[in-house]
Amino acid sequence: MVGNALAGTVNGILCDRIGRRSTLLVAAVIAIIGIILQSAAANIAMFIVARCVIGFGTGISAAAAPTYLAETGRHQEAREALAATHSNGNLSDTAVLVELKEITDTIEWEKNHGEKLSMLQTVKSKSSRKRLLLSTSVAVFSMLSGNNIISFYLGDMLDHAGVTNSTTQLEINIILNCFCLVTSIIGSLFAERLGRRFLAISSTTAVTIFIFIIGALTKVYGSSTNLSGIYGTVASIFLFQGSYSFGWTPLTVMYPPEVLNYSIRANGMGIYTIFASGMGLLVTFAFPIALDQIGWKIYMINGAWDVLELLFVVFFWIETKGKTLEEIDEVIDGVKHSDMPDLDVLKRVDGIEEASTEVLEGRELVRDLIDPAMDARKKGSKVDYKESGLERTDV
Repeated sequence: MVGNALAGTVNGILCDRIGRRSTLLVAAVIAIIGIILQSAAANIAMFIVARCVIGFGTGISAAAAPTYLAETGRHQEAREALAATHSNGNLSDTAVLVELKEITDTIEWEKNHGEKLSMLQTVKSKSSRKRLLLSTSVAVFSMLSGNNIISFYLGDMLDHAGVTNSTTQLEINIILNCFCLVTSIIGSLFAERLGRRFLAISSTTAVTIFIFIIGALTKVYGSSTNLSGIYGTVASIFLFQGSYSFGWTPLTVMYPPEVLNYSIRANGMGIYTIFASGMGLLVTFAFPIALDQIGWKIYMINGAWDVLELLFVVFFWIETKGKTLEEIDEVIDGVKHSDMPDLDVLKRVDGIEEASTEVLEGRELVRDLIDPAMDARKKGSKVDYKESGLERTDV
């Protein structure tokens, strides 16, 4: 976590200066060096240094994106990346062409309006500050919802709950992690259907309820031999972690990059990393002391904090479901920096007709080439863009 926090101060600069691909290479090399040091550690000090190096390497990782490719003039690569995720590799798909035009229009607008790739840009405007607030809220909430108490100190929690056998604790730990993996996958699959806000609200609501229940059961049955009470506490721990994994686990990697626009995305994710690692350090060092000193009351305090998290999400979060990064700009800034139709419009037949007359980098998608695709869609048959004669349009 120390390494991760330190990496947050430089990963945005590296991404913008040398590119995402080169940053990934640097991160991989640093992580490999850390792994070698850890494997060869002869004492605790060397082991700790190695762990910091590994954390630093993983912390500066970032993925190459179509937006970055377009900004550096690599339009064909950007188009291929969009086609791979939108149309099974079909470079002439209308949605691919429209989104690429959205990206290039937005980048051009940011350049013309003084949007620069710098750390100062993250707080320069009201819009940037709002984006940063939304992204860092994920970093803070995902670390302080109570999940890290269980992740790091499940053994102590089970001791307080009356489960003291080490073998039983190990079995619970293994099953709990498998359960969390399954629920996080389910949450990821439903994220686009339910929406990010709904996912966060439902997850935080359930987490708040279950952490209060854990606190109450720990107080009543923590020092007793009542099996029903002990089993109830363990079940509540499972329900708590499952609720967290369903919502917050996928949101940590989905929501922050979505609300940060291109000019502040790299540095914004760096700040996100600093906050996430910083909150992780707080939990690691503070919560075991609190658990030892005030016991079950720490769950009640954490539950009260979760209520504040819930209120923040309800009143301040925006919904990004079904929107491109450029369309999210319209939600936050109140204006879209491209005249292209939204992708949800393209999902309708009239949307395809509308897009057919839009200008894409000086060329029009010829209407008579798209009409066969429209007719096929109206009849409910599968659209074959190659057979429809839709030409490949270079951007």
